[in-house]
Amino acid sequence: MLAPSTPEELADIGVELEQAACALCGSSASTPVIVGRDRTCGVPGRFQVVRCDECGLLRTDPRPTRNSIGRYYPPHYVAYHEEVVRRVGSGWFDRRVKAMPPVAPPGRLLEIGTSVGTFLDERKRDGWDVTGVEFDEHAAARAAERTGAPIHVGSIETVSFPPRSFDVICAWQVVEHLHDPVSSLRRCFEWLVPGGWLAIAVPDVGAPGFRVFQDSWFALEVPRHLYHFSAQTCRAMFESCGFSAIRLVRPRTIYTTLLSITNVLEDRGVVARGNGRAMANSLPARVLNLGAGYVAAWMGLTDTFTMLGRKPR
Repeated sequence: MLAPSTPEELADIGVELEQAACALCGSSASTPVIVGRDRTCGVPGRFQVVRCDECGLLRTDPRPTRNSIGRYYPPHYVAYHEEVVRRVGSGWFDRRVKAMPPVAPPGRLLEIGTSVGTFLDERKRDGWDVTGVEFDEHAAARAAERTGAPIHVGSIETVSFPPRSFDVICAWQVVEHLHDPVSSLRRCFEWLVPGGWLAIAVPDVGAPGFRVFQDSWFALEVPRHLYHFSAQTCRAMFESCGFSAIRLVRPRTIYTTLLSITNVLEDRGVVARGNGRAMANSLPARVLNLGAGYVAAWMGLTDTFTMLGRKPR
């Protein structure tokens, strides 16, 4: 296993490291699992993922501090670019990736991590009264322009809303990026009306993909992904925050599996570095994804899942 970068190595690029106890159970006891690097944006650094010895939740440790994590969200980060979000959102991901709770509009909906506003715009068209939160100010501006909705620049950890403000809160591929996901979900719990729903989508570190691909697993995404959930640890987090009627929905897609395969091919020199995403977006890959995605979801083999929970009345 590779050695993680030292604080001295990362100080040269303006990154400070910190160690933190498990956000779910508070234990500091852990066992190293793997070391990975930033494959998506190419920012230097090697980061260790550990498993909590008490509850089993995986976390990146040590990790960049809140003040320096922005170094790993450069302007070319894919989630900030509308053309990429539109292509991936409309072409690859079945709506079940972003599984809405069993609530019909009208109502008040908050999306955490709006990116350029694609999902929020769709929900507004469905009849929801929408609000968004987005960390990147340029993506937030585009989301506000598209939706005409209030988009708050910041993170779930920094913005504030009155209690009982929303009927539904959604966070798609966001919670794994947070320094303290448990306290953030507790904030969501407070913002929901009694009977309101929270829906989050996260990568599934309990899926076969992680065991097979290891540090080539596309959804590892260190150091942006600070926590790495399985179905069991995500459910435990929901329960600890007070949610009930918890359910899991799997997407009908193997897109991240295809990207993991291209990571391996790039590492072995079979494919030129940087060309893997184009291969995963090719027509043959799309056809494969269309059929295999249904089978993977049915068998519980997908690399992501959506967890939904309800605030008791």
